[in-house]
Amino acid sequence: FAGDDSSWQESIKPRRLKTGHNVGLGEAEPLRERFSPSGTKAGGSAMAVAGTGMRVGSEVHELFEGIAWLDPGEIPRLPRSRAGMIVEEVLSDAKIHRIFEKNTAEVELFREQAVEVIQDGKWLSGIVDRMHLFRGNDGKPQRITIIDYKTDAIEPEAIIEKYANQMSCYRKALAGIFGIGVEKVQSLIVSTSNKAVIELS
Repeated sequence: FAGDDSSWQESIKPRRLKTGHNVGLGEAEPLRERFSPSGTKAGGSAMAVAGTGMRVGSEVHELFEGIAWLDPGEIPRLPRSRAGMIVEEVLSDAKIHRIFEKNTAEVELFREQAVEVIQDGKWLSGIVDRMHLFRGNDGKPQRITIIDYKTDAIEPEAIIEKYANQMSCYRKALAGIFGIGVEKVQSLIVSTSNKAVIELS
């Protein structure tokens, strides 16, 4: 432009935009069916009966998620809420407490670990509450322990029946991911209502 002539832009011819045809896209069709291991549980969740129960259950999971490794007998600082008291009471059980004790340096800890795999022709998408990955001297995965927290106020036998399929899906998925036999993957449920560790095969 020249000098202080503020009308310089009037000499510029406007560009003509070409118009094209908009091609409408049809609805997407997923190539694979997606499912969550938690969706394979039998029956409904006892926690879903009341909103308060669901909130407490979610907080219990969050508090467990915040725990890395504990020294023998150590109880972490927890909020004085209902969920905090539940977790404290559960950790007072020696057998449950041992799950959170690091007994070997050859173990890696994973918390709230996302799992995405193709299983039986379907897309499996889920979250593992806690996982311990044990490696051999060569650094290769040797075995895995999966820990899941359940707050359902039901008997241990009912918990096994309800969550057996879910845990089986996780065992198969992790065995495939880390290249070990499914028999090398142990699955444990920490039942807060029973204050017990339940092993599923």
